Amino acid sequence: MSEVFINKIRNKMPWVLNSIRIPYIDFPDFKGRNLDIPTPSRNVLLGLIYIFLFWLMMGGVYLMIPDSSGNTPLALGANPQGEPIWIYPRITDAFVIESIVAGAVIFIGAIGFIILYQSTKHIYNTRYARLLIAVGFILATVTFIILQYIIIQAKSGG
Repeated sequence: MSEVFINKIRNKMPWVLNSIRIPYIDFPDFKGRNLDIPTPSRNVLLGLIYIFLFWLMMGGVYLMIPDSSGNTPLALGANPQGEPIWIYPRITDAFVIESIVAGAVIFIGAIGFIILYQSTKHIYNTRYARLLIAVGFILATVTFIILQYIIIQAKSGG
């Protein structure tokens, strides 16, 4: 009960208020005080978030967990002639380097979509908006083509 409410009903019901003690809680006043906890800047946190997203996009969880035979994924493979190959011959598995390249390509595609979104904020500067649309569309399209190439190479056996 607030003090104002108690003052309003004190004269009307003195028998209740004299027999019941209503406690008053004094909450501390934190106005004007800020806790100074050292925190990293927003740029550092944003960089860490981007690193984590890149790790997720490249299949970091898949690369950390061994398969049913207990083998971890290989970093890079070789064909019978001993030449290095970077695309795994089957589509169900991947080399570590293939995952890193695919993650980087997907990241570039995401940047293309972010640039497309940024172009919508420049409706009065049409030249700049068109430039952003062109760059974003090119990045997204090139990303799609590169990923399709990787999938086709994996299906054809490397």
